[in-house]
Amino acid sequence: MRDGKFEFRVTAVDAPVKTVGDNQFSQTTAQGEYLLVHVSVTDIGDRPQTHFGRTTRLDVLRRGESRPTLTASVGGRVANRQTPTGAECHADDPRILFGAYRIANAPGGGPLSDFTIPLNEANPDPRVACIVLADVSGSMSGAPIAALQEGFAAFVEYVTEDDLARKRAEVAVITFGTQAQVAVPLQEARMLEPIQFSAGGSTNMAAAIDMAIDMIDERKREYKAGGIQYYRPWLLLLTDGAPNPMGFDAAVARLNALEAAKGVTVFAIGVGDNVDYRQLERVTTQRPPAPLAGLQFNEFFEWLSASLGNMASSGNHGRSDQQVAANSDQQVALAPLSGWTTV
Repeated sequence: MRDGKFEFRVTAVDAPVKTVGDNQFSQTTAQGEYLLVHVSVTDIGDRPQTHFGRTTRLDVLRRGESRPTLTASVGGRVANRQTPTGAECHADDPRILFGAYRIANAPGGGPLSDFTIPLNEANPDPRVACIVLADVSGSMSGAPIAALQEGFAAFVEYVTEDDLARKRAEVAVITFGTQAQVAVPLQEARMLEPIQFSAGGSTNMAAAIDMAIDMIDERKREYKAGGIQYYRPWLLLLTDGAPNPMGFDAAVARLNALEAAKGVTVFAIGVGDNVDYRQLERVTTQRPPAPLAGLQFNEFFEWLSASLGNMASSGNHGRSDQQVAANSDQQVALAPLSGWTTV
């Protein structure tokens, strides 16, 4: 079936199941049963299009009936990280993982960084963009990556319970191993869902920093175009080692310049005993890196949620970086650091 510039095709129907989800954080149990319908969505136009799972309805009809027996949203996970021309995004899960995704219909495909969730202009509240850069290199395997996953799942619960932060904070997660990729597109906190993290590869911190700066710049343009005031964005970088040298100097220079212009607030967090603090100290000129106590990711993300809540309740926002700086005379108190760092 075609609708505008998208083609929808049911590729398979699985036997009904009681529970969906592949880990303890994402599992959902039905009151009755889940009918798993595999649907492919293909961009048949000549340019990238954004598809929203929540606005696509799947009607299931029994044979001989004219009214739908079941209606559900089509959502799901991206079929692959590199999306070549005409590639399909499969809604193989009745829950929405990304909420929206961009199908990069261009020669050679587009990376996951092309997948965006547009600004919700229906929400008039000011926004604070929070970009988490998470090291998922091979040295994070085992207990560290499991603790990171558990901590982010707890963060989702914390931040969605805060009445202001859930609609004013916009959160993205960029992971970096050998490559950097958007694990969670920038979106309102109330839309967040827990995700799985996997470790492997080297430490391409530079690519993650560049990707985060580009994301912040683009979101600011959207804020301005939509008439939405914003707070100074936050960038939090978590790493357990030393960055790959290629591109690192240039990426740090970009970030330092943006920070000096009061265009971003940067926090650097070291994980474990093998952090190269000499390099990590270069990431921010405003505050020293904070070493994570053990693997206290849960406590760190609880602190982040509470601190975002404090910021979201302040008046430190404006329609430009200059207005934000002018309105930020009163310093916003962050949540206490005790519990997650040894500073």
